[in-house]
Amino acid sequence: MADEEKSFFDKLNDILNTPLPGTAAEKSAAPDKEANNADDDDTLLDRVREILTSPVPSAEASEATEAKSETGTEAPVDDLAEDWWEQDWAEFRAHQQAEREALNAKQRRDSELFARYQEDERKRFDEAMQYDFEVFKAEQQRKIDLWSRRVESGDMPPERHRPPRPPRRMPPPPPWARRRPRRHA
Repeated sequence: MADEEKSFFDKLNDILNTPLPGTAAEKSAAPDKEANNADDDDTLLDRVREILTSPVPSAEASEATEAKSETGTEAPVDDLAEDWWEQDWAEFRAHQQAEREALNAKQRRDSELFARYQEDERKRFDEAMQYDFEVFKAEQQRKIDLWSRRVESGDMPPERHRPPRPPRRMPPPPPWARRRPRRHA
């Protein structure tokens, strides 16, 4: 295989599996050895840099696919339209508008649900108040019937022949809240 046909991982494998400088066969001249080690380090470093800086084939394919999907035709990344930011801004504004509309719809639904809940609670409260009123009326009627029977049977003394007082609209104020006349000293 030629170097152009090798994949990124094959190139990296070749670099990592080559013997490190100084571990290969010994050279005859000592001064040459130091210069050679420096050259080996530089060439190894250059090869690693070359591999790491070369784009991965899958990344090139994905960039081309993105450019093709955005514009409909394959266009180089550097050849963006001059109004690219206006297109991005329009997309952003459309996204914002869709989010606003979704939030408004959700708030409207929540408001309707809350209004139904309030109406149901109002109905329950009215039913409870009506029930309490009916119980109160029945209790008062029972007391009046009891009083009438006692009057007819003669169990009550004559001064007590008055019917019970109807309940007041408001109870009297408590003793500590009553106004006391002022004393002048």
